Amino acid sequence: MLGRFFSYYRPYKPLFILDFSCAIIAGILELAFPIAVNQVIDKIMPQNNLVL
Repeated sequence: MLGRFFSYYRPYKPLFILDFSCAIIAGILELAFPIAVNQVIDKIMPQNNLVL
C-alpha cells in the first residue's frame, strides 16, 4: 500500500517534502503558546509579580 502511495507521489517528492516539513514546523509553533503560558504560570504567578 505504501509502495503504491510513493509511486504516485514520486514526481512530486520535493513538494511532498516541503509540505511535510511545513506541517512539522506548524506543529512545533503551535506548542509555543502553551509552553509560554506554562512558564508564566509556574514562574511569575508563584512569586506574586502580578502588576496589572
